Amino acid sequence: MGLGRTRPLTLAAFAALSLAAVELARLADDPSVLGSFPAFWPLAGLVVAALLTRERREWLPLVAIACVAMVLSAVVLHGSRLLPTVVAAIIFGLQSVVTAWVVRWKTADHPFALDRLPHAVALMAAAIAVPLLGGLLAAIILMARESGLILSVWRTWWLAETIGILVTTPVVLAVMRLRRQALARLRPAEVVEIAFLAIGGAVVTEGVLGARFPPLLQLPAYILPFLLWAVFRFGPGAGSVVTFIVGFLALWHASRGEGPLALYTNTDIVLRTQGGIAIASASVLLLASIVAERTRVAHERDLLLADLERAVWEIKTLEGLIPICAWCHKVRDDAGFWQQLEKYLDEKTDATFSHSICPACVAREQHALDAHEVQTQ
Repeated sequence: MGLGRTRPLTLAAFAALSLAAVELARLADDPSVLGSFPAFWPLAGLVVAALLTRERREWLPLVAIACVAMVLSAVVLHGSRLLPTVVAAIIFGLQSVVTAWVVRWKTADHPFALDRLPHAVALMAAAIAVPLLGGLLAAIILMARESGLILSVWRTWWLAETIGILVTTPVVLAVMRLRRQALARLRPAEVVEIAFLAIGGAVVTEGVLGARFPPLLQLPAYILPFLLWAVFRFGPGAGSVVTFIVGFLALWHASRGEGPLALYTNTDIVLRTQGGIAIASASVLLLASIVAERTRVAHERDLLLADLERAVWEIKTLEGLIPICAWCHKVRDDAGFWQQLEKYLDEKTDATFSHSICPACVAREQHALDAHEVQTQ
């Protein structure tokens, strides 16, 4: 999905991605809430990323498509009731718009970019605060007759949306802004390294959280090096991709009662895993933004220093290669033509000349005028 105008092909691609995101979320349902409730909602990150890169007049069709995909998946493919699903879709759509609006409002100074720490902080704050209120509204409306489930629906909605935004939005932004030139600049060794990070992170996560490693190796800390490696080597995009893989596998196993937290009940497994993934994704996002911002600032500083060095060299070159007439003060240029000093410097530098008369010339001209008047008398 490109960054240009919203064309029919782009809308169709966005619809397909929205439906795929909803179906992906169904693989990590929380069985303790309403029989089945997604513990991870990547559609939220997809919609927020799309809204952040579009003009506000283009928001409505994108949000509408995401809501329709949500309703179609729930009602047609999974047999959910229509009215509660439509209500949840409307709340989700409003929540996505508010989240994107808050982030755009807090980052109005520059186009949203994850290599700016204030932008990452704004995204993280909106991803936590807006779903908190949206989840409360959804829980109250959907569970009006079953007050005992309001808390469960609220916290599951909140954490699922927050994780979806924190993990998925950076991934989508990185993919949307990827260019063929960027792929061409990757060396074969870097391609192998990226593949190793993604596959290695998935294998270690599966081994640790799927209980496929020996008990002594079933520690979530063994996943951390892959996250840090991706962040420091390739920035927020790669870090978020690894976080996405780790988070999805963790919640997928948690929804089936597997993993290091299996000694708790299913409710505690999913809830604790959601909390851990939320903290990990927020930490990775902040760390990646700090690293990317410092890299960007260092690059800008190097460019500025290069410009200054080039300017100094040009000034020194200019000082050493100016043939000037000792009588009329004209300057000979590189082509051998003589021209006024002001014109020469105007072509070679950014200087602007303003004409005036120095005191010595004023005195000399005044003396010449006085002598002329005496002669004429």
